[in-house]
Amino acid sequence: MNKKKRTFCLRIFLSLLFLLIFLNPVHPVKFEPKKIFKFPFFVYSYKENASYFAISGYMGDVSDIKLVKIKDPVSKKNSLKIIYKPKNKKGQQGWAGIYWQYPANNWGNNPRGGYDLSKAESLFFYAKGETGYEVLEFKIGGITGEYGDSDTITTGFINLTRDWNLYKIDLTDKNLDNIIGGFGIIAMAPVNPNGVIFYINDIYYSSEKEPEKGFFMDYANYFEIEDYIVKGKKGNEFMINISQYEEKLFSKGKTSINKKAHKILDQVAQSIKKEDYKRVIITIYTFDKDLQKFDLDLSEKRAQSIYQFLAKKGIDKKRITYKVYSQKDKERTHEDRPQPGKYEFLIIRWKKDEEKKFKYHYFMGLDAFIKESYTTAIQEWNKALKIDPDNEDIKRRIKESKEKLKSKNN
Repeated sequence: MNKKKRTFCLRIFLSLLFLLIFLNPVHPVKFEPKKIFKFPFFVYSYKENASYFAISGYMGDVSDIKLVKIKDPVSKKNSLKIIYKPKNKKGQQGWAGIYWQYPANNWGNNPRGGYDLSKAESLFFYAKGETGYEVLEFKIGGITGEYGDSDTITTGFINLTRDWNLYKIDLTDKNLDNIIGGFGIIAMAPVNPNGVIFYINDIYYSSEKEPEKGFFMDYANYFEIEDYIVKGKKGNEFMINISQYEEKLFSKGKTSINKKAHKILDQVAQSIKKEDYKRVIITIYTFDKDLQKFDLDLSEKRAQSIYQFLAKKGIDKKRITYKVYSQKDKERTHEDRPQPGKYEFLIIRWKKDEEKKFKYHYFMGLDAFIKESYTTAIQEWNKALKIDPDNEDIKRRIKESKEKLKSKNN
């Protein structure tokens, strides 16, 4: 073949190749999140192979946080234990967190990832702390990138308790068209200088506004994160659990109900009458390790005060019972405590306006503490302490801020 023919053939080949490429272009992967219609939809479940997100997104000072799978001693079910221990080394970020992602390690660069959860109304999760001083932030979404989350929803700081609580995040008016970060946890060193240990279970999206039955612990305390207010539930029996809120109803060392608490208990009485519960059970859990007889007597007299109050409001005394549980009772057995599906809880809190003021000053103090504005933190926490004078967590934080301020000024 001569040179002219070779050149001609090469031109024909290149022309055909050009047409082939441009007439049949390589199509990119279509970005279309998986639509979810069946709920509950689990981020994490204590049941094997029931979770739709992977625990893969470690953030911040990743060497300071670890997750361990354990058996919960109360429910005997699988659970997650998370340990955050800040090393406080120079150059560290001062925080760490974990994301549940879909698919694993998706930081917004995977067009095949994401769930369309626009049909979800709420996200529920169970959590408890080791000591009750754990301050954490929980979030949904927030992962950026070309194919990142369609929204960011955060709880702000939450102070956990030593008991399992069921928390709700309201998803009304949230953009859930593409969620790859199904759930996230953030622990910060400035508000947890000595680290934290906490526990998580059953994280799930729901198409319902209220929690459903049949999950990790049906009898856990129930909180709506943005609306801490008295809540009553339907059922044959009605439980008033004041283990965490005893000092909100009574002054220190006193057995008579505070006047401010009368309105709360009035709501309780009205709810009992309205639903016509067959039995009312008042419980106080006293979990201090070094219990004296005086502590148990005090709690029992307080339970009696609530008993008498409800009776005066027209509740038949034959329908009301009360019980005080000690640390020993908690460790030995749970037979006398509420069992799954048997009782409903009512969470007793402050009036809504007081709760808002307390939360505002508490979290403004935390924000100032993180920014090392210790004087401002002390001022904000003192305002919170006026609303809740017996709050040991606030007192501890004020003391720590004063020590930090003294060290800073020296």
